[in-house]
Amino acid sequence: FYDSLKNPFRGSTKPILDDYARVALLALQFSDFYAYDAHARYRSQYDWLIATLENTPPDMALIVTEHPDHPLFDDSTFAFLRRRYPNLVWMPKFREVHAATQFLVEYADTVITVSSSIGWQCLLWKKRLIVCGNSHLDVIADSHDLTDIGRMPDAVWPQYKDNLLAWLISHYYITMEQFEKPGWLVEYLQRMMT
Repeated sequence: FYDSLKNPFRGSTKPILDDYARVALLALQFSDFYAYDAHARYRSQYDWLIATLENTPPDMALIVTEHPDHPLFDDSTFAFLRRRYPNLVWMPKFREVHAATQFLVEYADTVITVSSSIGWQCLLWKKRLIVCGNSHLDVIADSHDLTDIGRMPDAVWPQYKDNLLAWLISHYYITMEQFEKPGWLVEYLQRMMT
């Protein structure tokens, strides 16, 4: 089970977020890759970041995480953006934890992505999801419009999302224990093909 007291960003990021009414989380991906380029509304990660910052209300923090294999920020770029958008939350510490985004979903009201697997994790946390483009996440997207960032999440969580999560866990996702068991994968694939 998840223990929020063990979240690696609890002491560094959480106190910053307490100064804001709400929190959005932007899970950047990487450009020039089919899983982003084929689905995204924005040509580059930087363009997407700026559009998101422009649509985030000043009383709402925007946590931004980079893809582990595609850093976006250098010191001068971050300093420039932080001066212009004081509600931007990014820390070099995010790079010290592989796939840091999954630890930050807990703190967000809204998650923003195109096709990152973090979108599926919104189901576990019952977080609103904005998909900037169209992808396999459309089925669980609450919006495709960045102007909805400032909108309050719906008070009632849709039942179909819990149903979908239950189906994914029980029929689709494979645990590492299953995957490493000799013969399991072959048997599983044969069952799926019949």
